[in-house]
Amino acid sequence: MPEEITLTPLEQSRADTGFRFYSIKNGVYNGIETALNAKHGFPKATGTKAQTIRDLQPLEDAQQNAAGDSVLLAYRCSRLTDDEFNDLFNSKNPNVEELVKADWLALFPDE
Repeated sequence: MPEEITLTPLEQSRADTGFRFYSIKNGVYNGIETALNAKHGFPKATGTKAQTIRDLQPLEDAQQNAAGDSVLLAYRCSRLTDDEFNDLFNSKNPNVEELVKADWLALFPDE
């Protein structure tokens, strides 16, 4: 009989949704945006009639939390390796927090 694997709440959230959910302080978001856009070769169609395609939106267009001091980002797990996630979204950085989906949704502004 195979051993049962117990997942952490973050691992379970990733497995259930296929996304990693982050709250990223505004001052750090620009660096992550720049790094991800460069990694994936974005923006595309800049200076053309087509809509510019980016990996991450500029800070002014990104979803803010209720306090307005952090960006709420859901990023598909399959877009990066675990090592790339660790490099870009350093888990030791106090300005970047990975959350389970329910906790992340609770940070959205009330409509």
